Amino acid sequence: NALWQLLEVANHTLTSTLVSISWGLTNVLGMLLLVYICGDISLTYVAWMYNTTALLYIGLGWGWASYKGWLTPFVKGLWGCSIRGKDLKRLLGQSIPLSFGSLLSNAEWTILTMFASYLGPAEVATWAILGSLWDVF
Repeated sequence: NALWQLLEVANHTLTSTLVSISWGLTNVLGMLLLVYICGDISLTYVAWMYNTTALLYIGLGWGWASYKGWLTPFVKGLWGCSIRGKDLKRLLGQSIPLSFGSLLSNAEWTILTMFASYLGPAEVATWAILGSLWDVF
């Protein structure tokens, strides 16, 4: 997620959006396939599937961005450099709004899922699936 937000700032918005949509679709289709194959699944299976797709997309994302040369301007900053006060201020000025937006988009479904946990495990699974569907859009 941080990689795609970096690329959005670097004017690769279309690619970032398409990857986010495909990741959401992969999660939804993976869950549907898991339910079709296994029938009755637990939240542990959903978590494993979600983490597996996340790791897959992180690996593919870094590989693709490196292959296209999109990370070249950021290599020095990504892989170690001493940061000065002016640079830190600029970094925080760009990262805090991006982090806040990401927090808001994730927090709404997390809070709804926690409220659903008082109703039962089926409702938690339903909200988790709906959250993945919402990520597609």
